[in-house]
Amino acid sequence: MQRQFPIKLIESASIQLPVALSSIQASFPSPAENYLEESLDLGQYLAKHPKFTFFMRVDGDSMIGIGINAGDLLVIDRAENARDGPVIVTRIRDEFCVKQLRIIDGRYWLY
Repeated sequence: MQRQFPIKLIESASIQLPVALSSIQASFPSPAENYLEESLDLGQYLAKHPKFTFFMRVDGDSMIGIGINAGDLLVIDRAENARDGPVIVTRIRDEFCVKQLRIIDGRYWLY
């Protein structure tokens, strides 16, 4: 198994991708809407704290029940404080793992 290491975002990096002005329908699209009008900086939406944000690729299938699959790319913000309920990335015995954090009676549990 190849070990994956965090990839840091460069604070000044900007990734501009095109975005359509109209919303998407859950039906057949109009042929007149096949054009793009703006661009979108993904870092603006994915990195609340760019200096503390990085990506990691998921290896394994223990989180498929909540929609995280092997091969998915996670956006991780180290500036956020861990709290009860959300999915976190932690390190256990020199290995990164992604789990849901639960705090019960002051004790931390990983699900």
